[in-house]
Amino acid sequence: MDNGGKSDGNEKKNTKSDLSLMQLLKNLNKEKATKEEVLQFEEHVRNKPQLLKDLLLRERIDKSNTQTNTTLSFTLAIREGAFQLWRELSGTSPSPLEGMIIDQIVICWANLSDIQFGYQSQVGNAGTTLEYVMYYEKRMDMVQKRFLRAVGMLDKVRRVNMELSETTKQTKNTKSRKRKVKIERKQL
Repeated sequence: MDNGGKSDGNEKKNTKSDLSLMQLLKNLNKEKATKEEVLQFEEHVRNKPQLLKDLLLRERIDKSNTQTNTTLSFTLAIREGAFQLWRELSGTSPSPLEGMIIDQIVICWANLSDIQFGYQSQVGNAGTTLEYVMYYEKRMDMVQKRFLRAVGMLDKVRRVNMELSETTKQTKNTKSRKRKVKIERKQL
C-alpha cells in the first residue's frame, strides 16, 4: 500500500523478521543451528503455517529443475511461474486434498518446463545423437502424462466437491420446506 512515501514500523519489522528467518534457515540447513534457533523457527511456523508449505514447495520445485540448466535466471523464472500457477489454481480456499493435488501439478509443471528447455536447447545442436533425442522425448512424454493425470484428478475432485455442495444445498432446502409444512399444519 502507498502511504504517501512514509515508511511505517510494521514494514521495517516484517523485513527484519524475514531477514532473521532467512538467516535462521541458512543455519538450519547447515545443521549448525542451536536449540534456541530451532525453537525460534518452530515459533515462526506456528505463527505462519503457510510458511512451511511455501518453503517445502519451493524446495521441491528447485529439486525438479536441476537436470538441464543451472543458470540462476532460469531457476528463478521456473520458480516464479510455478508459484503463479499455484496461486491461480488455489483460488480462495482449496480443500486439503485439492491443495495436495495442486502442489503435484505445480511440481510436474516445473519439471516439464525444465525438460522442455533441455530438449529445445540440445536438439538443434550439431553432434546431438538420436539416442539423446529419444531419451528426452521419452522423459518429456512421461512427465507430460504425469502432469495431465494430476490436472485430471484436480478436475474430478472439484466436480465431486461441487456436486456435494449442490446436494447439501438441496438437502437444506428440502428440510426447510418440510419444517414450513409442519409449522403450517400445526397452525391449521
